[in-house]
Amino acid sequence: MIKLVYIFLCIIWGSTWLAIKLGLDDAPPLWSAGIRFLIAGFILLIINWFGKVSYPKSIKEMVRISLPGLIIYGSSGLVQQE
Repeated sequence: MIKLVYIFLCIIWGSTWLAIKLGLDDAPPLWSAGIRFLIAGFILLIINWFGKVSYPKSIKEMVRISLPGLIIYGSSGLVQQE
C-alpha cells in the first residue's frame, strides 16, 4: 500500500509542473493557480465526503485548528533574509 501511495503521489506531484507549464501559456499566473486550487479543493471535499470526515462545528474549534497555520504564515514575514 505504501508503494501505491508513493506512486500516486509522484504522479500527482509531477503533473503539477505540467499543469503550471501549460497554464502559463494561456492564463495569467494567479488565474491559473486559482483554478488549480479550486480543483484541488473539490477533490479534497470528495475524498472527505467518501471518508465521512467531520468538520469543526464551532468557532472555537475552527480557531483552534487554524491558529497554527496562521502563526506559520504570519511568522514567515518576520524572518529576516541575509
